[in-house]
Amino acid sequence: HLLHYPSLKMKKLLDRLRQNGASPSPPSEVLAANRATQPSRLAFRKKAAEFKYQTLDLSVVSIRLLLILPRKRHESAKIIRCRLIHVKFLDNPLYEALSYTWVMNNNDHGEKIMDYVYVDGAKVKILPNLYLALRSLRENPLMKQRPPRERGVWADAICIDQGNDEEKESQVRLMDFIYS
Repeated sequence: HLLHYPSLKMKKLLDRLRQNGASPSPPSEVLAANRATQPSRLAFRKKAAEFKYQTLDLSVVSIRLLLILPRKRHESAKIIRCRLIHVKFLDNPLYEALSYTWVMNNNDHGEKIMDYVYVDGAKVKILPNLYLALRSLRENPLMKQRPPRERGVWADAICIDQGNDEEKESQVRLMDFIYS
């Protein structure tokens, strides 16, 4: 039985099969081809909005935390969805601070190799090693509890607005506390 939203490729293939006297029930390789070309119903279908940071209140000691959302059923393992929240550091929030290198690798054409995550619905480019760390944390058994829970992490590349020098300076002064 067919998927709910067969692609144009799938429709053409089925029409060709019917014209050649094939069974109306498509073979498993046709279904597999359709699954490969169909975006997940849970995938982001619209072009993702550009991510904009909400201003961090620098008058109080606060940080942003990245909440990794549990993977939705039938969602590609490659999609990582997150939320970014502001917390007062003195409220002693629960999180894991990630320490990693900012290694920039280039492909054969000299272009930077980047991955991305969705933060508050917007696509955010990140380095591959951070992507792999976030994916690993999401796939960790903690995230597979019922009901699945968000996981709070602090990763400087996302939790600090890298385009705001005043904020970067303020957050760098807190790093000893963030990592302890």
